[in-house]
Amino acid sequence: MTFDDLKLALDDLARLPDETAAADTTSRDTWLRRSRSALTPLRVALLLEAAQAIALLALLGWFVATHSGASWPPLASAGLLMTLEFAYLVATLRQQILLHHVDCTEPVADVQYRLGELMALRSRTVWGVLIAAPLVWLPLLIVAAEWFVGVDVVAV
Repeated sequence: MTFDDLKLALDDLARLPDETAAADTTSRDTWLRRSRSALTPLRVALLLEAAQAIALLALLGWFVATHSGASWPPLASAGLLMTLEFAYLVATLRQQILLHHVDCTEPVADVQYRLGELMALRSRTVWGVLIAAPLVWLPLLIVAAEWFVGVDVVAV
């Protein structure tokens, strides 16, 4: 091996880390883009859930305002439904806040911890909805009968 051959080999070795760093940067950008896009459906779903909760709260508030002279069972039922819907809205907003704090550029352990917190909160929210769902049917029936038909189900 001549001195010129050694010089060419050392030049090749000097170029190799630059090419590897450029490939790492490209793959990291691709990974970050994939991670962020994987969370996009969850972001959209949480926004839709919050919009639905706000719309239902507005409708129930309108019901309470327009039926303030009605008997107490429809108003109490609407109040219970508003309370449960407000709790659901708060849980949804907390999930959005936790999702907003997930930064894919942090170390993997931190990202996993934040996603674990989000998953635990979503699980508790779903359990709360599943437990409250059977209890909501009667108040929902009372409010719907008063609202659409004008019949006080409890008095009948």
